[in-house]
Amino acid sequence: MRNLGPVAKAHTGESTVRMAECVAAGLVICLLLLSTLTAQAQTLSGMQGTVTDQGGLPIPDAEITITNTDTG
Repeated sequence: MRNLGPVAKAHTGESTVRMAECVAAGLVICLLLLSTLTAQAQTLSGMQGTVTDQGGLPIPDAEITITNTDTG
């Protein structure tokens, strides 16, 4: 095995530290993206539909109330 000297050894160590920093930064970014997607899934949930009269025409500005029969 060849002796690379102190400069080469220091450079190799620095490279390892930089790679570890990049991996850590990548993990943080992934966690932030996942938490953002989870938050969006919670805020985008709901019900959609159209309230119509007996003739099938939409009723504008209709308000409805949904009640869970198990909890009132």
